[in-house]
This record gives sequence, C-alpha cells and structure tokens, in this order.
Amino acid sequence: MNLRLASAVGTWLAAMALASATVVPARAADGNYTYHVVHHFSKKADGKNFPRTLFAGVVVASNGALYGVSQYGGRHGVGTVYRISPETGEVTVLHEFGKTATDGQYPVAQLIEQPDGHVIGSTAGGGEFGKGMVYRMHPEGHIEPLHHFNHAKTGGKGPSGPPVLATDGWRYGVTGSGGTRDAGTIYRLGPSGEFELLYSFDGRYRGDGQYPRGPLVQAPDGWLYGITAEGGENSRGTLFRISMNGSYEKLHDFNNGQAGTKPRSPLMLASDGFLYGATGYGAGYGYGAIYRVRPGAHPEGVHAIDPSTDGLRVTGTPAEAPDGYLYFMLAWAPRSGAVREAPLLRMDRGTGTAQTVGQIHPRRIGQEILSPPALGPDGSFYGTTLLPTGGVVFRFRPMAP
Repeated sequence: MNLRLASAVGTWLAAMALASATVVPARAADGNYTYHVVHHFSKKADGKNFPRTLFAGVVVASNGALYGVSQYGGRHGVGTVYRISPETGEVTVLHEFGKTATDGQYPVAQLIEQPDGHVIGSTAGGGEFGKGMVYRMHPEGHIEPLHHFNHAKTGGKGPSGPPVLATDGWRYGVTGSGGTRDAGTIYRLGPSGEFELLYSFDGRYRGDGQYPRGPLVQAPDGWLYGITAEGGENSRGTLFRISMNGSYEKLHDFNNGQAGTKPRSPLMLASDGFLYGATGYGAGYGYGAIYRVRPGAHPEGVHAIDPSTDGLRVTGTPAEAPDGYLYFMLAWAPRSGAVREAPLLRMDRGTGTAQTVGQIHPRRIGQEILSPPALGPDGSFYGTTLLPTGGVVFRFRPMAP
C-alpha cells in the first residue's frame, strides 16, 4: 500500500520525531547556513513498511519534487522508490520492489531524470533472471523494465547505477560484476530496448580495472568516461573512456600521486569542461583528493583532503553551484574536532582552496551521510543519511561566498 503523508497527523508525527533537528543554527566558518529535515523515515511516521537505508541520495526533478530510492523497506523488504515535497515533507512511495517474480530488488545509485520527465534507475538484484534490471519510471510511479540482465558472462550482472542517455540516442551503463572475468562490463541500450555488450573488464588479468561504478558521463569530445573502484596496474582503480562505437581506452591507473587512489564516486562534468571526481586514499595526506580530468588526459589533483581541517571520507560526486564553486560533503568532521560533525565544503576550482561552509551534528539529524549533494533551483543542497531508523532527507543551504 502506498504511504501518503498528506494529512496533518502524518506531518505532525514526522515533525515531532526530529523536532530538535528541523533547523540547525549557524556554525559555518565564514558565515551562516540553515539545515532542515525534509523528512525522517520511521515506522511511527510512515507505517511498518517504511523505506529505509538511503544510500543513494535524491534527484531534484524538473517538477520541483525530490525522487529517491531506499535499498530496503517496502512491503517486500527489498526497496522502494519514493517522491517527496521539499517544502512540506509530504512523501509518496511510488513503487515497492519485489511485488512480482520479475520485479527488481535492491535499487542502487541516484535516479537520473530524462528530458521527458521520466526517471531512469537500476536494481542490483531481482528482475526476470535475478541479476538486476534497468527501469524507467513515470513521475507518478509506473515502472517499465528496460532490460533484465540475464547472463553473467555475456551480459554482466548487478548494474551499479542507471545508464545515461548519450547524443546518439542510446543509453550507456556499467555493471559492477559479471563479464568474462566477473570484473564488470560496459553495455548500451538502444531506443527500442536492444542490448549490446560493449566491453568486459578482465581485472587483474589485463590490468584494465575491475568493478566499475556508474553512472558514466559523456564529455564534450563525445566519449563516455568512468572509473573502476579497483584493479589496474596498481590494483587501486582506473579511469577509462569508451566511444559510442565501443572503442575502449584506459586513461589512468590510480596511484599515490596527487589525484590519490581508490576512486570513490562517479565523475561529473563541470561548466569549465573538466570532469571532476574524488578518491578515498592517497594524495598529500593519505585521505584522497578532489581531482579533475581534461577529456582524453590524465587526472590531476585539485585539492588533497586534509583530515585536520577538512574532514574524512568524501561521500560522493561534487556538485557545481551557480556561484561557480564546487561543493562536496564528507562523512565526518576533522579529526581534531570535539564533535564528529559532517562538513559541507566549498572549493574554488581555480586555486583548489576548500572552505567549510557548514557542519551537520550527527546526533541531531542522524549518521552516515553517504550520498552526493543534489543542487536545487534555490541554491540549496539535498542529501540523505542512513540513520536514525530509516534515514533522513535533508536540505542544507549555505550562505553565498
């Protein structure tokens, strides 16, 4: 049964659950910010089948609503898709996975909105053959499967994010496993649903990387760029690109250089023409870096994560704001701090200087912020936490520099 929190009672319960966390006072190093709990998922507010485990964050859709997935929860316990109003916190569970034998299970990664208003998503498991699926969803919740992964060696399994729509009208994506060496694949889906396997990673057998993380991103040169979490010559991940006709090229083996090792998140294309990403280890202080890539070139470190001033563990792809800065979140505050608060940092792309613009107190809003920030039209950033209980959808609005 869909969960609709339109009633005054539902709104009151959700507000009371985290009343002390609705607005967090200013703590930014250079000014004020506001933090608001959009919705706290819990049994008390949403019923016994409430969505829970919010790994993926949300997408801000063109209709003004936030759309997200929960990896668990729902009537069958294997995940949901939900829609939430950023103004009122009203939630509608649009789909509960696992309702049929061929439905997907355990949705992963952020949804991607299409030009027609539909969203594209993927599940790590389930589907007709139990190896995951890609789906398209109408803004009101109707799910249409686009592809069921059906063979580990020839088609991959477990998509690690939804495919992206490229300029040729095909959708390009990756699976986190499967392929000839069970190290992951790159595939594409045609306008009529036709499936084509473009590349199968060999992992340690060929040094090309293993366990790619989606989604891919198409650069101005027409190639699609991506990263692998492991593998490569140094067994610390790779950066690659693939053309729309299937030509694969490894661009970089991550090492202990300025860009760091173990890329943590997919790439994003900024307005300066560079691709930006984050690593979790290595670089100047051993805790990774924000790096950038000119299409076709090697990555260069822009900002090394300093655990004493920045914090620990970049949680996702940076987001570009209209002010020209890049914003990114870390799971924990600087290790020298007395309280383990999660900071939001603003980085100057030209100098690489990063500045904390706000910190979120974990006891007030929950813990484990693992999602990338999503930028809203008003300059606010939206994200999710894993805890408490089902998780929290929050809004974070920093002051202008």
